[in-house]
Amino acid sequence: RESTEFKTRFTREGRALAAMNHANIVQIYFIGEFEGRPYLAMEFLDGDDIGDLLKAHGPLHPGDAAEVIRQSATGLAETQRAGVVHRDVKPSNLLVTRSGVVKVT
Repeated sequence: RESTEFKTRFTREGRALAAMNHANIVQIYFIGEFEGRPYLAMEFLDGDDIGDLLKAHGPLHPGDAAEVIRQSATGLAETQRAGVVHRDVKPSNLLVTRSGVVKVT
């Protein structure tokens, strides 16, 4: 709440992400602030993150793992083109929708 640097970076990166429209990146619809705290309004993602899937079912089948990596890399490449560095790529920030699309959050 008190970090001006965090708020500035959060808003800058949120705007950069909101300007993107890519199948493998969560869509940001609105950036705001409430009671001094910045927030993002984003698309609803109907699915599970990779971290939860691993906990529930164990390691992914190699073909499924390769597809998750491919789609994640595609999304991350798009953020790089926009000048955004993710800083926190981990299984819980990769969501697989019910239709099998991997979204970088």
